[in-house]
Amino acid sequence: MQSFTNFANDTKNDFNLIVASIIIIAISSLAQPIIGVFFTKLFRFSGAIVLAYASIIYITHLSGFYKNNPNIFTNVEYASFKSNIFVGGILSIILTVLILYTTYSVFF
Repeated sequence: MQSFTNFANDTKNDFNLIVASIIIIAISSLAQPIIGVFFTKLFRFSGAIVLAYASIIYITHLSGFYKNNPNIFTNVEYASFKSNIFVGGILSIILTVLILYTTYSVFF
């Protein structure tokens, strides 16, 4: 299925941005005694911005794939792709919660 191959290729860069931003958030949280509170908050906020950007792009790709294939959850032909799309939706929810928590931890 060509549209799923295009979706997978499009989300490779999204995945790299998501991983990079999570690494930035994790390292800044772990290195707080070394780099200080100001730089920790700065790096967390930067990581949250990159994560929000990557999440928006990922959700755009996910919704575009679903709009091109609206019967993905009912058609037996797409059974192997159904779990990938479902997990993508769960990932989007988890990333949104992480963005909100990271932003909250920077300001409060």
